[in-house]
Amino acid sequence: MLAIGSRATQHIDDYSSRFQDEFVALLSRRWGTKRIKVNQCYQEYIQDKTHLHMNATRFLSLTEFAKHLGKTGVAHVDEVSRVAPTGARCLVFRRRPLIARPYSIS
Repeated sequence: MLAIGSRATQHIDDYSSRFQDEFVALLSRRWGTKRIKVNQCYQEYIQDKTHLHMNATRFLSLTEFAKHLGKTGVAHVDEVSRVAPTGARCLVFRRRPLIARPYSIS
């Protein structure tokens, strides 16, 4: 425990990265570019016995993780209030990273 305690931040970052990689791999493989509720994807992710638990990552909630995916451009994330009264978050995987268009000054 002492060995992990001295490098806890590094371990949490590693787990967070692995969690994101595995989650996005499932998202892209299973649904491609279709819109999907983040909770539905997560429920399928945790069915795997060897899945990485989200409580080992820096993400405190699934909502926070979905916002992170949207902010980093990995997935398009929107709140769809018509799906659920609570405003369920939906994900759409982006196959290619967003590329800034060249800015021309004329």
